[in-house]
Amino acid sequence: YHGDGPLSSYLNDPSCREILINDFNRIFVDTGFGLQDTGFSFLNHHTYEAWAIRTAARLGRRLELQHPICEGTFEDGARFHAVLSPIASNGLSVAIRRFGAAPINEVRALETAWIEPLALEILKRTVTKKLNCVISGGTSSGKTSLLNFLCQYFLPNERILTVEDTVELSPPVKNLVQLQARKPNADGQGAISLRSLIQCSLRMRPDRIIVGECRGDEVLEMLQALNTGHPGSLTTIHANSTQEALQRLELLCLLSSNNVSV
Repeated sequence: YHGDGPLSSYLNDPSCREILINDFNRIFVDTGFGLQDTGFSFLNHHTYEAWAIRTAARLGRRLELQHPICEGTFEDGARFHAVLSPIASNGLSVAIRRFGAAPINEVRALETAWIEPLALEILKRTVTKKLNCVISGGTSSGKTSLLNFLCQYFLPNERILTVEDTVELSPPVKNLVQLQARKPNADGQGAISLRSLIQCSLRMRPDRIIVGECRGDEVLEMLQALNTGHPGSLTTIHANSTQEALQRLELLCLLSSNNVSV
């Protein structure tokens, strides 16, 4: 990250998970201890807005009056989200979210109490026995980190296909295909959805299909994949408990198709 002014040190800090900017002089960061006011600022409103517009352009997006909401992805997978005034009534608002890394092996995970021994054994057997697995949790609860951690238990000769909005998973296998969804461009063209990518993956002879997160109509395709010859597939979903996860899967299915009956 270069040319990012007061954000440079945080954008290059692996421990920084989130950067929230409410105004040119209101910058908050989360480095693992909750949100904290940095006390830093851009020179003025103009330099702040110029930085946001320049960053959007660098990510292949537009941030202007005709396109006041911008979403993009940095090279390292961090997500950039900006909303211009007057949509953001207090002025330009920017949020940058980065993703932490899971422990590289189970020894380190146990040493740091990242996971309990019993939970590790259950999850390890779930993956090695090729049981389908849905990981649920709230925002920033570590769903993707856990999913990435479990990838180490895949057999080295398995063919793995990952489907994600942003490439975050890195299964340690040789036969790996990673598919990434694409948002529409500034003119609303060129979108490639997770649902179409899951449909595509079914024709590519995967042993397992790993979907980074199910939150829309792709859930139907994912459930079909889980039940039609792709055991051991994994995904994550936003939910606060296992019961709510099942309810959310059902709700997403009903919302995504008019042909599904209860």
